[in-house]
Amino acid sequence: MGGRGCVRLDPPGGVELPARVAQSRLGSVFTTLHLPHADKAAELLGIPAGVTQAALVPVAYFTGEDFKPAARRPMEEITYWNGWKQTR
Repeated sequence: MGGRGCVRLDPPGGVELPARVAQSRLGSVFTTLHLPHADKAAELLGIPAGVTQAALVPVAYFTGEDFKPAARRPMEEITYWNGWKQTR
């Protein structure tokens, strides 16, 4: 266990977390968007020096009516093979 709300997630715990928190009407998401600001995140969360951050999993109370898949572009539009914009 880390500082203020930090938990080390080793598989299978990291995979099970979203399903577990959803049972409690909480939502979570794996994100790497904070990594350009990892130093600030480490300072805010009390992550010790020398610990490499690979992802952040924010957990919060869900405020909507229900859980449903987010609108996403078709996989074929965003998946490339062997080079940028190259499809199968």
